[in-house]
Amino acid sequence: MKAKIDPETIPNTKPELVEFIEEAVNITNNALSSIVPLLDVVITLINEIFVIYENAQFNKRMFRFIINRILSVETTIKFLKSQTNHNENFQDLLICKFLSYFEED
Repeated sequence: MKAKIDPETIPNTKPELVEFIEEAVNITNNALSSIVPLLDVVITLINEIFVIYENAQFNKRMFRFIINRILSVETTIKFLKSQTNHNENFQDLLICKFLSYFEED
């Protein structure tokens, strides 16, 4: 069974539908007008958090690089110190031999 639509009622329902839609849009605008500034703040905070995270990742990579450099320099210094000690010992030995050479005469 099909419902019969009376053509005379259609023009009467149009203004009511338009009023309903306008009221729904106004209510939505009023509700969203208080939320939109909050959304802007949230979006700004999220963007700042991403920037902080990216900076932290960069700082972590830089920290690792600096630590590797420090360890490399430390190893080089230890090597140079051992070479210096070895050279000093060798020079002492040469001086002793040289002096002993003169003492024999």
